[in-house]
Amino acid sequence: MGAPLSVLILPAVCAGCSLFVSGYAFARSAYIAPDRQDWAVLVLDVMILSGYVAFAYGVATAERDVERSLVFVFLTGATTLASSWPILRTTFLEPGHERPAAWFVWCAAYVAMGAAMICESLSWQYGVYPAVSLGIHLAIGILALNRDKTPLLDADGGPKTRLRRP
Repeated sequence: MGAPLSVLILPAVCAGCSLFVSGYAFARSAYIAPDRQDWAVLVLDVMILSGYVAFAYGVATAERDVERSLVFVFLTGATTLASSWPILRTTFLEPGHERPAAWFVWCAAYVAMGAAMICESLSWQYGVYPAVSLGIHLAIGILALNRDKTPLLDADGGPKTRLRRP
């Protein structure tokens, strides 16, 4: 849709690394079994992504206008949030499973992507993905800072008091 290479590098690296990490985790059986909410998010994300692809194809063949730009912004933010929901949820429930520094490195990458967007003088719509992604990764990093605290829910899903582990 007209984005320069400097803005597309980070999403391409993210996609490649995601495929590698997913394959590695499945090969080692080192993953958390998905629950119903995860499957619901997957279905929602596939639907949003399908709409996004249909929209992008339409933009490539039609005149760009304000309404189309706003749909692009909405779909970009929605798919980013939907695909991040499972890790946000699990990090909120059990922050000890994540390493905060890794999430803050990703935050720096999204800041760099935003800077590339600004340097390329792109319109504000291109800033939605780095801004939403920065917010999500920052939230996960902050939640992961609580690594030394117990999960918020016990095994039965009931509330648990947040106390420091001995």
